[in-house]
Amino acid sequence: MLNPERIPIGKLKQAYGLNERDIQRLLSALPPDGTFPDTLWRNAYKSFWFGPLESYLSGYRIGTLFKPSKLDFLLFPEIAIQHDDYFYISKLEEQIIVLFMSLSGILISNILQDGINYIFEEIYDDCNDIFRNEREILFNKISEEDKNYDIKFRTCENISQLLETMDWKRHAIPHKYFTFLSSVFIDSIIVNKSAAVRYIFECGYPLRREVKGISKAILERITASVAQNAPVHDIVSSADLPSTPELPPIFVPSELWQGKTPQAVRDGMKQEGYADPVIAHVLFTWCKLKNKKRIGILLGDNPDQDESAHRRRANNLLDEARTLTISSA
Repeated sequence: MLNPERIPIGKLKQAYGLNERDIQRLLSALPPDGTFPDTLWRNAYKSFWFGPLESYLSGYRIGTLFKPSKLDFLLFPEIAIQHDDYFYISKLEEQIIVLFMSLSGILISNILQDGINYIFEEIYDDCNDIFRNEREILFNKISEEDKNYDIKFRTCENISQLLETMDWKRHAIPHKYFTFLSSVFIDSIIVNKSAAVRYIFECGYPLRREVKGISKAILERITASVAQNAPVHDIVSSADLPSTPELPPIFVPSELWQGKTPQAVRDGMKQEGYADPVIAHVLFTWCKLKNKKRIGILLGDNPDQDESAHRRRANNLLDEARTLTISSA
């Protein structure tokens, strides 16, 4: 769940009917500490892709993804902010899409799609119909190559063979299938809600539709500050100042979850002292237990609650897990 003081560009587009030029002007007008270009992609990487990636690589006795390594290209990109903020955003966009294309050379379609679905759910209202055809074509093609390269991956004996097979699979998926992700990246940029809404209001754009996070009541509250003539830079709240350092990663040994039933995973992880959000993440992401009602029952206090209560419990735990770095050891 995003900080309520922030909002993705995609929701602003839907609310105000913004075009690409409008968005470029908005991003240029906002202060650097009110723009967060990689938040959703970093969350998807941590919550959906990094754990399965490390678990998969451990089967080849390659070890984990730490620098220096021949597998550095599978790590999330870290780019220093430049004086030209828009250049920084463009560079980050390029590297994140390259990362996703690289991940498609090793991770299976369902795992990749879980992370993309999370991003879409955060940035769009009614996300099912947005780039629907493009997503279906891409993930169907990845799924097809998963089958084509399954035996080749299972017969890799060293890192060189693995890298070669990854490269073959990656290039079997035409580049054109990934191009829609450039638009998705721009829409996924998180901005300070108050600063963005005030700038849009001052430019004279009317609210065309309410979306999650921007209602008429919220709009009236934010735009009331215009009468006070406060600069846009002053709108940035303390919630958008640099946060405290991230917590260290949480490692979950594969023997606690691989090939086990959900109940056995829960019992074993609880016995080892893992918190419920971590267990929920392992069940949902690694064990492929997509039934959130069942996750809620497994990790809840009252199995007799109604279905919606169990789903809320699961969603809350998974939201909390997204703030953590969880890896397979």
